[in-house]
Formats: sequence, structure tokens, C-alpha cells
Amino acid sequence: MAPAMQRVTLGVIPVQDATLPTGLARVMSRLVADDVRRKTRAVAVAARRPDAEPHLSPFLLVCDQVRGSDVDADGLRRLIREMVPTSGDARFSALVGELACFYYYSATILDFVGPGVHSRRRRVVLPGVL
Repeated sequence: MAPAMQRVTLGVIPVQDATLPTGLARVMSRLVADDVRRKTRAVAVAARRPDAEPHLSPFLLVCDQVRGSDVDADGLRRLIREMVPTSGDARFSALVGELACFYYYSATILDFVGPGVHSRRRRVVLPGVL
């Protein structure tokens, strides 16, 4: 089994809650949130270099927001706008850009599998019918 598939498969078990109904939206949202937090931590560690200041501190504050809050599509898009790289340092800008792309990808997944997606899709596909 591919390592990514194995990680996701093993990650589904602890996400499920025996006391609550667990649908695909809930499981996927929690898996995406875990991935976002993991990736954010990794990029924040990779970005910590003394020569990355003065842009490093504001970036790390944005990364801290992910750790201390719920992860949702709108929140990820807001964070993307807050973390636009302004540094001339190519390595730092590449890390920020990589994380912003990952946030965009994650927000897209959350939009696709999130709660209420079926009713939103029906309105888009059948405008004026419902």
C-alpha cells in the first residue's frame, strides 16, 4: 500500500467517534484539519532562520492561528491572504507559497466534502428549479 494511502487509512480510525454519527464530511474534515496542522508545523520549522526576519515573525503568527483554531475552507482562504510573501528571500517565499498552495488545495477539498455540499451542488446544477 502506498504510504499516503496507508497514513489516511490509519488516520480514519481515531477520527471516528463511537458516540456520534460519523459521515464522510466529518471524517474528511478532521483528516484535512490534521494534515493542515501537520504541514503548517513542518513549514514553520523549515522557515525558522535568523536571516528570514523581519518577515518570519508575522508568518509564524499566521501559522499559530492554524494550531489554535478550527480548520475550515473560509479560514484557510483568509490565512492565504494574510501570508502573501513580501520577502526578497527566495527560500522563504517558496516555503510560504508552498503552504499557501496547500491551504488552497485543502480548502477545495473541504468545499467539496463539507457539510451541506449536496444542497449547494443542487442549487448550482439546477438553478431556479428548487
